[in-house]
Amino acid sequence: MELELKFLLVGFACALAGMLSLITFVKWREVQALSHWLPTPGKIISSRVEAREVRSSGFGSDSSDTTEMRNFPAITFEYKVGGKKFQSSRYSVKENLGNFEVPETLAQFPRGAEVTVFYNPADPSKAVIERTMPDGAFKFMFQLSAGLVIVAAVLVFSVGGLLEAIRPHLPKPQNLGAAALL
Repeated sequence: MELELKFLLVGFACALAGMLSLITFVKWREVQALSHWLPTPGKIISSRVEAREVRSSGFGSDSSDTTEMRNFPAITFEYKVGGKKFQSSRYSVKENLGNFEVPETLAQFPRGAEVTVFYNPADPSKAVIERTMPDGAFKFMFQLSAGLVIVAAVLVFSVGGLLEAIRPHLPKPQNLGAAALL
C-alpha cells in the first residue's frame, strides 16, 4: 500500500478521534461549570412522555433527510431563588437522543417529588436536577479516541503486506488504494 494512503488513513482516524475528543472536552467543561451552580429545593410539577419528530440524515442510496418520531422524558420542575419562583424543563446535562431509558427517567422524577435543583447564580432561570455524567463516561470517550487512532495505525501498517499480496488478483489492481480506503 502506498505510503501516502497509509498516512491518509491514519490522518482520517486521527481527525475522527480529534472530533470525539473535542466533543468530550466541551461536555466536560459544561459539567465543570455546572458543578459551581448552587442547590435549592424544588418540586417536579410535570413528568410525562413527549413524542417529538427528529430529523436524521439518510445514508446509502437514500441521501435525503428523513424524520422519525421518538419518545423523550418531558420533566418540568419549579424552584425558588431569592423569593422568586422559576420553572425549567432541562432536567439533566446528559444528551438525550430519544427512545432511551424513558420509563426509568420518569420513574426517577415522578410528578410531585421533592428534588434538589442546581441553578446558575449568575442567571437563576437556568437550572438542572442532574448535573453529572454517568461514571466513566469521559474516560470511555478518551479511551475510544485513543483506541481508534491506535487500531487504525496498527491495521494500516500491518495490513499493507496482505493488500499487496491480493493486488494481482484484483480486476483493477491500480484501484487498490481506493479499495483499502473504503
